[in-house]
Amino acid sequence: MNPTPSRHAASTETVAKPAAYPDGREADAPWPWQADSQLIYRDLRNAIVSLHRRPGEILDERSLAEDYGASRPKVRQAINRLSDEQLVERQPHHRRVRLGVARIPLRALPEAGEMRKALETRVVRYAARRATADQIARLRAAIERQRICETAGDIDGFHAADEAFHALLSEVAGYPGFWTTVGRVKAQLDRCRRLGLLVFGGMGPVIVEHEAIVAAIAAHDPDRAAALMASHLDGVSGTITKLRSEVPGYFYEPENPHSSR
Repeated sequence: MNPTPSRHAASTETVAKPAAYPDGREADAPWPWQADSQLIYRDLRNAIVSLHRRPGEILDERSLAEDYGASRPKVRQAINRLSDEQLVERQPHHRRVRLGVARIPLRALPEAGEMRKALETRVVRYAARRATADQIARLRAAIERQRICETAGDIDGFHAADEAFHALLSEVAGYPGFWTTVGRVKAQLDRCRRLGLLVFGGMGPVIVEHEAIVAAIAAHDPDRAAALMASHLDGVSGTITKLRSEVPGYFYEPENPHSSR
């Protein structure tokens, strides 16, 4: 791969843009109804995390308002929330500020990874103690859906099935709210994982790791389930290291974890 990063934008040749959002709507299709700021926020966040909108891509407030059939203040509210999450950045440009999809802030990744690992290793410990035969069957069915997506080369479908699998683990553990909390901290990690799948592939190894976790849960072995989950989640670190070399324009090193630049 031959990225040509600049100070603010990543190469537009690096990763192919998917043809449609996970909800089935075409990537460039107009929004079919008047959207409020919450809907705009959710849709843009999903587009950024799923890499339908890539790091460095310019966001035009007026165009977004037209696409969503919404007022510019509503769009601005959504943009401000995304900026707070370091998913949108404001870029100085010819005496004005230009909005763009933020590059991935490297210093935010270790903390997010540790927070997710702390929660999900606890989840699988509870799951290993409590899982019923029916719940284990549902976990295996969730893995089968991932395998179907792998065979089809469906990255969007695979990511959705992966999310459903981890959400189901929290349900089996008896604490579905854990997954809600994880969802709030893992956006930047998800961008790395999606980018890794686009650049390197690798759905197969993820499925194998999920199978091992479920086997430990089925054996009612909390220690093994937790160790396997920790190893599974730590795998993203190696992916990030390789991605920094492969697509450096998609990342940046802020002065502090809360910087928007």
